[in-house]
Order: sequence, then C-alpha cells, then structure tokens
Amino acid sequence: TTLANQTVAFTVGEEMPITLGLIINLTGWTAIDVAEFKLMRTPVKVVEPDDDTSVYDAVESGSMKRYTPMGNAIRVINREPRRMRVFTVDGSLVFDQLVEGVHVIPFAPGIYVIDGEKIQVK
Repeated sequence: TTLANQTVAFTVGEEMPITLGLIINLTGWTAIDVAEFKLMRTPVKVVEPDDDTSVYDAVESGSMKRYTPMGNAIRVINREPRRMRVFTVDGSLVFDQLVEGVHVIPFAPGIYVIDGEKIQVK
C-alpha cells in the first residue's frame, strides 16, 4: 500500500473477500486528504518451472521483462541496485532513483520511457 499524490493504491492478485480501512496516526493539528481510493483486480500469471530459479534469473534470461505495467504502476525487477530513470514521452524526467529488488511503483496513467523502452500505464 502506498500513499502518494493523495492516492491510495494496491493490487490484489486473486478473487477474495476484502475489507478495506485506513489507520492513520496524526499528531497535532495535521490532517490528511485522500483524493482517490481505487481497488483494481490484476490476474496472477502462473509460471511453470523451467531453468530460471528466480525472477532475477527470468529477467536476465529474457523470459520475463524488467519493467511491467500493472494497473496504475510499473513493476520493477532488479537483482542489484540499478538506476531507474523514467521519462514522459515529451522528455520530462519523472522518476530517478536506485531500485533494488522487486517493487511496484505507482505512476499516473500515461506513456513512459525507461531504458529506451516505452511502457504504457493504464
């Protein structure tokens, strides 16, 4: 679960009953405003056993993409720390960080360019 740009977003991989709630600790007179709350269903892809022993091996062998659009986000898979620079199609830099591991990073809908590859976030 993330809270960025006043949007709460998370993905559930299979059909199941879900209870939603927010617990937010506020101190003093601080307040929080959630402008949008959205629940999206993303199907889970079952991967059959092969020569790849991890998602990192799958990325390195080319059987899995390093960057994959997922709802309002991009899933990133990096075995080692790797600089991830994300640009809009008009060339504006919107993300520039070292990313290591498997992460789902929220992005607004649009077309982005990462390592010369266009990724569409819906």
